Amino acid sequence: MSTARAERDFYENWDYWYDELFCDVAGFFAFGPSYVCAQLHHLLTRRPYNIIRNVRVEDEYLHPPEALRAEVVTTLADEYLPDELLESLEHVRDEYTEHLERTINSKPSFYDQWVDDQLVDAVVSDAESVNDDLDNLCQHLLNGTDYDEAPDFEYRLKANQYWLDEY
Repeated sequence: MSTARAERDFYENWDYWYDELFCDVAGFFAFGPSYVCAQLHHLLTRRPYNIIRNVRVEDEYLHPPEALRAEVVTTLADEYLPDELLESLEHVRDEYTEHLERTINSKPSFYDQWVDDQLVDAVVSDAESVNDDLDNLCQHLLNGTDYDEAPDFEYRLKANQYWLDEY
């Protein structure tokens, strides 16, 4: 593959990855621990390090590698969630870490060059503005607030009750 082609593929992927990662960060700020749990369950696939090369015009949507998406939401969880809520995610995080270890041989040699902190930092910086009262959501979760008592948080509390109780 030519250098120019590889560079074009890199930028084409990043262009699409930004949007998807932005949605992941916004989802985290809206739903907190339930988003992390749901995301890690969703991302338990066989190809966490998949990156599309030889991008064609008809490649309408290029997802970021699932390992990167998981890293973004778990890093946000470590930074923004209280320890008590982080503990509720240990099992699913351990399960996903084991999945990554089992699939490490599928990691392309160029993965670390393409998966760069600059992209993640830019996405998080831009998406932090959509932080939809995560601190209050966490407080409601820690206090065991019933969703009837906090109508503004009803759906987010229900989502957290489902994911954190089920998994």
